[in-house]
Amino acid sequence: MMYKEVKVLEKKPGLKVKPIKNFKYAKDLTQSIITVDEFYKACKTYPIVFGRDSENNLAAIVLMGVEDKNLFVNSKGEWKKGEYIPFYVRRYPFNFLKQDDKYILVYDENSKAINDKEGEELFDENGEPSEYLKNVLALMERYQVSAKKTEEFLKKLEELGLLEDARINIKRDGKNYVITPVKKVNEEKLNALGEKEKLELVNTGMYKLIIAHLISLDNIQKLALL
Repeated sequence: MMYKEVKVLEKKPGLKVKPIKNFKYAKDLTQSIITVDEFYKACKTYPIVFGRDSENNLAAIVLMGVEDKNLFVNSKGEWKKGEYIPFYVRRYPFNFLKQDDKYILVYDENSKAINDKEGEELFDENGEPSEYLKNVLALMERYQVSAKKTEEFLKKLEELGLLEDARINIKRDGKNYVITPVKKVNEEKLNALGEKEKLELVNTGMYKLIIAHLISLDNIQKLALL
């Protein structure tokens, strides 16, 4: 929902990116994909559940609002103070687009952040990436590594049969909102795992991720109160 006019970032000396000073671009974003490297921070703020991304792949997502309203962004575009902001939101206006098994850098032309007048240089006089752009690419590449770890985590949850359909009910301002289809970990099935499977989850760090997910579900009530 954030990206309105996606365009490939072309090598062009003089091209710049100026800082985006608020989060108005995310005011309608009620869900955001996250990676396992974000679980420990995100679980303190949002419910973490599992759903489908734009390519119908299972993904970890945080719930941030209802009825096309991000409850963590106010009318000035300020994110609620002290709350974690998902990297998916922070990387805007940039994104990676998969093309022929490769990822290419794209941006939202609608944001007007990319221009030829003000901001950080994206390319040098030879059309090569500037230090700023190299840092952006490094962050995006680290995100892809983390996304791969998330994919492996979700695959393991499916293999062990731990996921179940969930129905998220949020009562807010006299209205009842239902968020579906999403999935969560079934605690009974988790507890019923054999010692070998439990030990594998512990040794790989996945058990802690599951606990972060389960703890985060208490934030469903938080959404009702914002």
